[in-house]
Amino acid sequence: MMNPLMTGAVCAALAIASSANAQFLYVAESGQDRVVALNAFDSSVVNANFLDIAAAAASVGYTGTTTPIEAMDVGNEIWVTDQNADRVWRFNQDGTFAGQYGVAPTNGQGLLNNGRGFEVVGNTAYFAQGSDASGIGGQGESITTMDITTGTLTGSFIEGVTADTSYNDVLAVNGELYVSDGDSGFDAIERWSTAGGFLGFFAQSVDDTTDFDQPQQIAQRANGDILLAGFSLPAGVYGFAADGTPQGIVSGMDQGPRGVVELADGSIMYTGGIDVEIDGTVVQTGSGLSWRFLTATTVPAPGALAAFGVLGVFARRRRA
Repeated sequence: MMNPLMTGAVCAALAIASSANAQFLYVAESGQDRVVALNAFDSSVVNANFLDIAAAAASVGYTGTTTPIEAMDVGNEIWVTDQNADRVWRFNQDGTFAGQYGVAPTNGQGLLNNGRGFEVVGNTAYFAQGSDASGIGGQGESITTMDITTGTLTGSFIEGVTADTSYNDVLAVNGELYVSDGDSGFDAIERWSTAGGFLGFFAQSVDDTTDFDQPQQIAQRANGDILLAGFSLPAGVYGFAADGTPQGIVSGMDQGPRGVVELADGSIMYTGGIDVEIDGTVVQTGSGLSWRFLTATTVPAPGALAAFGVLGVFARRRRA
């Protein structure tokens, strides 16, 4: 059963908050081009349209398709990757639009190309890109880097071991970057240095029929184990010990998960099509929805939220 929508007063509390304690989840939802804020403790909706991607696009005159994939705190802003607009939408922490990065100054076209999940280490953002064609900035299938202080694209790298790549997500783990690669017939989690050096594979799919296929978001559990959303059959959330030992499907069997995160009680939340689920229980659903990646966040001003009963919110941030 879908959890009820909280009142606008809670949404307003998010906008005026200023310190960090209470935790929530950003969930990109491309059916209505938005980022939803969920209460990470009870999975209820805190703000159904916290980041309005459609309105942001309209404000800069972009009329093409928008498909938000992942939202993440970057400094004092929230960034959202867009798979079809080929850019990063930037928002202030109160949800108001702040601008865009990765856009050509001459014609306003996106410089990224099929950007999906991303990670930030220091002043560098690492974007997983999955398009065969090169973007305007010269990046095709690659991990593309950006200076977060200026929004300038600074380079890209690709492993070159397999015939093809289709990168979906990047996660910082123990000083390395783990990258999910949905290459047809060679699905894997790759290991990279932050300088762009290929370090090998953390996990490789045995094949596309008995092991994970089309890997999407990667998350790290509190005990150091790794979770991987395997979108295509045999679909499910796959687990791996910290040393890469496979644990098989640990949640979300046959649900076509795209996003995944571990909650503080050890349960696993994942997105799949029109549903958001926790270990098989549907907590959000609706016709025409398309849920994408999940990111835990610590939002400001727990005192401002106390009256709404959400101070006990807990979630482990997916970033190491």
